[in-house]
Amino acid sequence: MCLMLGGPPQMPVAIYQYWQTRAAEHAIELLKGYSGYLQTYGYKEYDATLKDNDKIIHISCFAHSRIYFFKAAQVSKNVSTVHKRVEYIILFY
Repeated sequence: MCLMLGGPPQMPVAIYQYWQTRAAEHAIELLKGYSGYLQTYGYKEYDATLKDNDKIIHISCFAHSRIYFFKAAQVSKNVSTVHKRVEYIILFY
């Protein structure tokens, strides 16, 4: 599922697009001719979407970085420090 936001401030538009797979060709087709920001959560297929495209500025979803902190907590000797970092991320939201 893809969510696109845009439009003028007085008339914002939200469009949802659904595909049965997360294959890169779907996003490539969707973004054909687009310029602006693209926020994603770091799925590898988006790299193909943005390859050789200097009209799109890729910004990541910071919330998904929590996943890596939880993975770090599984191997860390100082779990409380890792959990503290997740608390900082939550404060941003």
